[in-house]
Amino acid sequence: MDDSTYDASPPGLAYMNFHAFMERILRLSSMARSGIGLTGGLGKILLKLASKDGKYTDQLAQIEELTEDPLIHSMAIMAAWGAFDAFIDDFCKGVMVIDPSILEDKDIRNKQIKVSHLLAPPEVKLELVYGAIKSSIDTRKIEERVEQTLGFFNLDTPETAPSITAAFIDSYKIRNVWAHSAGVADPKFAKEASHLGFKVGDEVRLTLDDTAHYLGAILYYGLAINNRLRLKHNLLPSAILTDALGAKLKQDFLDMYPQLPDEKREAGSFVGWRVETPEETEQIRRASEAASEAAGTTSGSAPVTPTPASSDLPTQA
Repeated sequence: MDDSTYDASPPGLAYMNFHAFMERILRLSSMARSGIGLTGGLGKILLKLASKDGKYTDQLAQIEELTEDPLIHSMAIMAAWGAFDAFIDDFCKGVMVIDPSILEDKDIRNKQIKVSHLLAPPEVKLELVYGAIKSSIDTRKIEERVEQTLGFFNLDTPETAPSITAAFIDSYKIRNVWAHSAGVADPKFAKEASHLGFKVGDEVRLTLDDTAHYLGAILYYGLAINNRLRLKHNLLPSAILTDALGAKLKQDFLDMYPQLPDEKREAGSFVGWRVETPEETEQIRRASEAASEAAGTTSGSAPVTPTPASSDLPTQA
């Protein structure tokens, strides 16, 4: 199997779909980190000019309040987790499609075969077997649940870097506190995620850097799972080469793959993924700051046009 054949296989397509979704989430995060938003840079200039006579003061205040709402950041985490859950299901079922014999020696509890199952279409049989696998797992810890599921397919090694796993787990706890408690830290969250510094009753607010960090952990964990199968097919592991998701996460991820050639660590080739160079990022930052300062000047002042951000994001090698 070569790269193109793998990418076109059911598990390969499952990862590609996950990757494409995460690309869009991260692009939005990258734009926000660059200061190109509704209340930053040119957006702030336009809003202030539009409300110079007090005509839209209330609307402007509402918009500024909305953009500062922590729900904006938490929604990205919740969306990413929805995509990850779907990826795991589709990926595992894809592995069964390309290698049905992989489950022959596995002890799948709650496995019940009925005559109707034997006569069911292939996709229904696939769901029945996968459902039995999921019901065989009796842990509530997210990392154990994911790894035990992958263990049925001999895909629970190599172990993901501890820093990535820790951030991955934290992102799940943050997802849960927003999904189940409207973002207010409950006793369980305050105890299990005490290292995050939130007390019972606190609103779990994320900065843009926090959001990028947790999104990066979810993406790196998914890519690590995909790489486990790539390695079994004697393919080089893939890597995302960007500090936008956290320099430490990137380095720890690369350290997982000593077989990755140096040139693959320095230049990516995956179509559609790149981030701005440090020089481009600095230009965007300066332009955004200048635009924000200009927003406080008179309407006759010439606006500063920021350098457009790249429409692409991280490079996968």
